[in-house]
Amino acid sequence: MKVGVTASHILLCREDVEITADTVKCHYLGKDEKMHTICEAIKLHNDNMRQLVGKDDYAEGTLRRFEVLERHVKDYLSFKYQKSDLNIRHIDHEFIDGFDFYLHTSRDNGTNTASKHLKNLGKIVRICLKNKWIISDPFFGYKLKTKIVHREYLTKEELQRIADKRFTTNRLTQVRDFFLFSCYTGLSYADVQKLKLSDIGAGVDGKNGCSAIGKRLEHG
Repeated sequence: MKVGVTASHILLCREDVEITADTVKCHYLGKDEKMHTICEAIKLHNDNMRQLVGKDDYAEGTLRRFEVLERHVKDYLSFKYQKSDLNIRHIDHEFIDGFDFYLHTSRDNGTNTASKHLKNLGKIVRICLKNKWIISDPFFGYKLKTKIVHREYLTKEELQRIADKRFTTNRLTQVRDFFLFSCYTGLSYADVQKLKLSDIGAGVDGKNGCSAIGKRLEHG
C-alpha cells in the first residue's frame, strides 16, 4: 500500500497538479476526481454570455468587462504563481487580497475599478458554488472597498459656450453636437451610439428640436 501511494504521488507530481491528501487518495483508489479551474470557469461563463449578447440578456460592454477580467486573472496567475491556471478550490481570501493588490499596482487600477473586477470574479465563484465545484464561497465575509467619487457637472453657461464654439473640422463639430445631445437628453454614450434617425421625432410642442442631430445621423 505504501508503494502504491508513493507511486500515485509521483505520477501526480509529473502531471503538475495540486497535491493534497485527497488527490493522492483518489488517484491511489482509481477514483480521480474532476478538477475545475478558475480560468475554466471564467471561459465557460464568457462563452455562454457571448451567445446571449444582443438578445436583450447582456450588453456588449458587460461581456468586454468579463473578457478583461479573464486577461487580468491569467496575467496574475503567471505573475504570482508562475502558472497558467489554478484549481478553483484554492481561491481564498489570500488569493483575493493578492489579486486586489495586483490590480492596484501592476494594472494601476483605482479602488472602484479594482472592486468591479473583484465583484465580477465573485460572480464567477458563485457559479462554481452553484455547480458544486466548490463547497464554500471564498468571498464570504470579504469586504469590497469603494471610494465615493464627486463628479463635477457643466453649468448652463458652460454648455452654451460649447454650443457657440466654432471648430475648424466637421469631425470635431460632430463630436460637439453628439456630446451636447447626450447632455440635454440624458442619454449615455452607448445609447447615442445605437441611435437611429427614425428614433428622433417631434416633441410635445410639435417641433423637432433635434433636427441638426438628425441630419448628422442621416449622413453617418
